[in-house]
Amino acid sequence: MSIEIDSRVSVSLHPFNVEKLDGVDEETLPVLGHVLAAFNEAIQDINKDKRGAAEIYVRITKEKITPDEVLELINDPDIEFTMTPQNMMKIVGFMAEVGHIKVKPGSWKDMFFPEVHNLPGS
Repeated sequence: MSIEIDSRVSVSLHPFNVEKLDGVDEETLPVLGHVLAAFNEAIQDINKDKRGAAEIYVRITKEKITPDEVLELINDPDIEFTMTPQNMMKIVGFMAEVGHIKVKPGSWKDMFFPEVHNLPGS
């Protein structure tokens, strides 16, 4: 089932949005398995060492924010670093309601790689 997904579903580049980028086709899709593995490893590293992740973020981005401020964001109980798609049906339901997408997907699985269909997404 091919559904056109509006890029505004996610405020950032979510690993699974990569499939919808221009230029991704049958030849490039096999490479994305490595991309998913890298995202999964990064998420595990963030969850394992949040302070280290905050320090790396500040060093790489050179943003005018301290590691402690980033750590506060990482520790926010409303933020979770996970590969599991969460609340996607609520988001696309709203987007369909206000006209940002033409067709509401029947399931969150319609928007994501089969590699995550076993996760408890929503």
